[in-house]
Amino acid sequence: DRSPSRGLGDVYKRQKDNGMLIVEDVHASFIKQNWYNPSKYSYINYCKKLIEETISRFKKVDILLNNAGASAAGMFETVTDKIWEDDINLKIMATIRMCRLAIPHMKLNNGGVIINATIGGGKAPNAGSLPTTVSRAAGINLTKSLANEYAKDNIRVNTICIGLLKSAQWDRRAGPDGVNELYKQMAKKVPMGKVGEEIDYANLVAFLSSDKSSYITGTAINLDGGLCPVV
Repeated sequence: DRSPSRGLGDVYKRQKDNGMLIVEDVHASFIKQNWYNPSKYSYINYCKKLIEETISRFKKVDILLNNAGASAAGMFETVTDKIWEDDINLKIMATIRMCRLAIPHMKLNNGGVIINATIGGGKAPNAGSLPTTVSRAAGINLTKSLANEYAKDNIRVNTICIGLLKSAQWDRRAGPDGVNELYKQMAKKVPMGKVGEEIDYANLVAFLSSDKSSYITGTAINLDGGLCPVV
């Protein structure tokens, strides 16, 4: 997963003191039950099972965070149909399916929050960034479309356009000089001169999930230290 989801838990624990109801262990319970196996279950069945399990255990869906992702960036002529299909299925179709399944429950709840993780490249793509920038651009468009359609149902939909944040994917990519040296080099690309922390992402998710952002919907917020050249 390219998105820095590990930091969410820390913020969620702190946000409990502010009255937020936090679901921390649904996904972990799925793994423990030994049904979460991508080679055995399709994305469609996984999405259905996730919502069914959530409703079974918690009776409602308040917040949906579509955070799935994987690094996929190459030059146009090198990207095969399989790479395109896999990327679109993971980043767009999974989001569409989760929203389709969650929104009816949110309408019964008289509201809810959907947050889609995308990237600044979905607004301003660089060369050699396919297919991920196309998939993320579609995610930004989907966010605005859903926000417009479901505002009347008190369902807020926003997207966080993630820049260079510390995450496990960089640990895996780090060379012999180590991940800290990699972050030092990456930071040179960022106007603020640093790579973001997972907690930066988690704080923004917590804010957009809370009543403190009750008048915010249909936005694409850059979380990138000024890296994206467009607002």
